[in-house]
Amino acid sequence: MKVDAVKRAWSKQRLDEAKIQINTSDNSISIRTEYPEHNHTFWNDGRENQPASVEYTLTIPRNPRLDINGKLAAHNLGGRAELSTVNGKLVANLDRLESPVDVSSVNAAVWLTLPSDAKAELEATTVNGAIWDDFGLPVTKHRFMGRDLRGELGGGGPTWAREQREWSDRDSACR
Repeated sequence: MKVDAVKRAWSKQRLDEAKIQINTSDNSISIRTEYPEHNHTFWNDGRENQPASVEYTLTIPRNPRLDINGKLAAHNLGGRAELSTVNGKLVANLDRLESPVDVSSVNAAVWLTLPSDAKAELEATTVNGAIWDDFGLPVTKHRFMGRDLRGELGGGGPTWAREQREWSDRDSACR
């Protein structure tokens, strides 16, 4: 696994305050950005007082399981994958669909792009928010809250893709 991190801030002080913590074990890695214990609201404090941001780029094995608090973009996926985010958009682009793929997000949008020749069972659910797809699959709106989409792509097959959304007022799309 390879991890690249880019820190950005309007002042050197805020840049130096953001600490990157990496912990590893035999089969997992934990990457955190830690900030000092004072309040950063991102509102009207002047840009020099805003905390630093950190963008991580990970090069990982073909069968990832990722849990992210923030935005996640995964490209060139080809094997089994489990991807989930909290409070950040999830973008997943699959080069091929040969085994199960689970993607989920809480409080953010999910964009899933599948190969044009995908043969899959597709399931998408949301508690709050919309679902769109480019395949013409029907979306069912529930009486009080939530929507779901279920259907086959390319005649179905042993592989499938699943998109699950919970507690979000944002939108999702499958392409």
